[in-house]
Amino acid sequence: MKKILKIARLELSIMFYSPIAWLVLILFIIQSGVIYAEMLYDQETRQQLGRALPVMTKALFAGEDGVLAKIQGTLYLYIPILTMGLMSRETSSGSIKLLYSSPVTVVQIALGKYLSMVGYAFLLCLVLATFIITAYYSITGLDIVFVLGGILGVFLLICAYSAIGLFMSSLTNYQVVAAVSTLAVLAVLNFIGGVGQQYDFVRDLTYWFAISGRSENMVNGLIISKDIIYFILVILMFISFTILKLKDERNLKKGFAKWSRYGLLILVVTIVGYVSSRPVFTFYFDSTRFDDRTLTESSIELIEELEEPITITTYVNLVHYSAKQGSPLNRINDLHHFDQYRRFIPEMEMPYISYYDTLPYKTDTTKTLLQKAKTAASAHKFNFDEVLNPKQIRSKIDLLPEQNRLVRFISYKGKTTPLRMFDDLLVYPNEKEISVAIKRLLYGPSVIGFAESNGERDITSVESADYKIFTNGTNIRGSMVNQGFKPKTIDLESVAAIPEDIEALVVADPRAAYNEKELDILQNYIASGRNMLLAIEPNSPYLNSILDTLGLGVKPGVLLEESEDYEVDLIQAQYTKEVSDIGIRFRDNFIVSMPTASGLIIKDSTAGYQIKTLLKSNPNRVWNETEDFDLEKEQVTFNPERNSKVELPLAIALTRKQNGNNQKIVILSDADFMSNAEMARNNLNTRNSIFTMGLFKWLNDDKYPFSSSRPSAIDKSIKVNRTGILWIKGVYMGLFPGFIVVIALLLLIKRKRN
Repeated sequence: MKKILKIARLELSIMFYSPIAWLVLILFIIQSGVIYAEMLYDQETRQQLGRALPVMTKALFAGEDGVLAKIQGTLYLYIPILTMGLMSRETSSGSIKLLYSSPVTVVQIALGKYLSMVGYAFLLCLVLATFIITAYYSITGLDIVFVLGGILGVFLLICAYSAIGLFMSSLTNYQVVAAVSTLAVLAVLNFIGGVGQQYDFVRDLTYWFAISGRSENMVNGLIISKDIIYFILVILMFISFTILKLKDERNLKKGFAKWSRYGLLILVVTIVGYVSSRPVFTFYFDSTRFDDRTLTESSIELIEELEEPITITTYVNLVHYSAKQGSPLNRINDLHHFDQYRRFIPEMEMPYISYYDTLPYKTDTTKTLLQKAKTAASAHKFNFDEVLNPKQIRSKIDLLPEQNRLVRFISYKGKTTPLRMFDDLLVYPNEKEISVAIKRLLYGPSVIGFAESNGERDITSVESADYKIFTNGTNIRGSMVNQGFKPKTIDLESVAAIPEDIEALVVADPRAAYNEKELDILQNYIASGRNMLLAIEPNSPYLNSILDTLGLGVKPGVLLEESEDYEVDLIQAQYTKEVSDIGIRFRDNFIVSMPTASGLIIKDSTAGYQIKTLLKSNPNRVWNETEDFDLEKEQVTFNPERNSKVELPLAIALTRKQNGNNQKIVILSDADFMSNAEMARNNLNTRNSIFTMGLFKWLNDDKYPFSSSRPSAIDKSIKVNRTGILWIKGVYMGLFPGFIVVIALLLLIKRKRN
């Protein structure tokens, strides 16, 4: 060991007696300092403008633009310059013969040379560690363990690059050739992960060999055993290659015996690496403060209730645009979206079934459909011999309710539930949607009834006034069907009573009067102590008798709101503080859009209910118009001589103890708040979807939607001003590098004198 350390110390002294090591160190300091200071400056600008900041530790060090993330992407430029002379310098100068004749072994030579690069890597990481001190005084609540985990990832990456550079340096007498060869090998290891993706076994092997992305997990807060093992194996493999190369030169070995050892070494490393990367042998350490890279406790508890592993089957329709996500070329990335669950369910199986079938509203003939399927199979690298035709897939499963697009089904003990992709920026289901699907399998959905006998709002229609988007929008992330609910229509004419499995009943804007039987059903439902949501339109009398039972009423007239940009009958309802009592989070600028609303009034406060106002009108802009008007023919404005601004309840929550139940009833003075039109509105800062989902969460006693909330980050503010940031930038661009330059000059002058 002493000889190895002596060789390493000698190699480091040689390295630092040349300007290259100093120049790389100085450039490294300047680059990392500029990245850090500019990112901090950008975020401080956001803070000055009053905008919410991201989690600052992650923003400064990880993600796409953090200092560690940026640095790991440029290391391939630094390391080959440092390693190119490790062995080639000895070979070209002839000193390698002196080493062979000295009392040191080939193993000691290789390890000593490599250890010198480990020492340099440690020096570079010390530079990165100085940012811990800088960030500690720059932001509040720095997550130090997170940063240290990221620095570990950079350190291992440098060590892996160094091992590769050492081997390439042993292959040639020319340092430039060694540097270029190292770059070539690094390029191969970075891009090999995309080779053979259409073949399952080849895909797994080439992905394991790929070095790209290996340190990203650590930089972003998740240390995984397979990544650590990968770096160790790569380092050992290339050091072993170097040792074999030096031994072959010393002993002049040639032919099959020579190359078989390299092949056997690659085979052993491949087998160990492949086995260690299997989910059942993988271990994790989450370095984030609140375990952000791990499932929440509620999801883990849910998984622990599973008595056997789940199976997630993916059905991919080749002729739908979503086929790209399920293609063999995207398989690794697709599987990564379920890594958090594979961590806790390592035996989970995820088969893929590809097929082609017509899409809704398309009129393709069988011939053109077949042509499209073959074209898509060729583009996405599907094996068309394994693709099911329309007849085969229909005999297996009915995917028409899922619009014949990419969909997954989670199976557990003979039960299945869909897990969908979504038409939003994220596309993939996240923890909330996946855990909801598992919970549905374990406990069943929460059934919400929607009355439909008298022209109430339709939960299957896409008309602007109806409710399909929020209730049955299969590819809408926030729709009820994707958050654990099962919307179910109830025909009041054909039932004797509301079914017992209904957890809450919605009666929204009936267009005709209920008959005596239907009213009895509704009254009996309320009297039984079960939960309900009533949505009423202005001047609609058909729910008045129900409201009388509840001690409420609707104020005559229609509310109008002054606005320069919108129609006056569009009410921008404000949250009240009482809305937090039913578990709905809000901010002062949150609104719920309610076209054509009226004010609610409390007629009888002795009806036995506790009353909470959830939404109210803006007292500075809203008035109650009691005279007839037609906005299509006339302009209606506020008349202070005839009208006055009002603050009226627009949504009320009632609670009471009834028949052993904690009865909950919500009344809204507008039925459009949940309509397709309002759910799709994008010209106001509305929170209709969040508010509505919060109502149903309260009505079904918090069973759904699933809560995957985490503690709020504490590192979301910056303590330094712009002057301080400029000082930080000056230190890393001038003072720190200048100090290194002085030390370098002193050592070089001293060496020259000696």
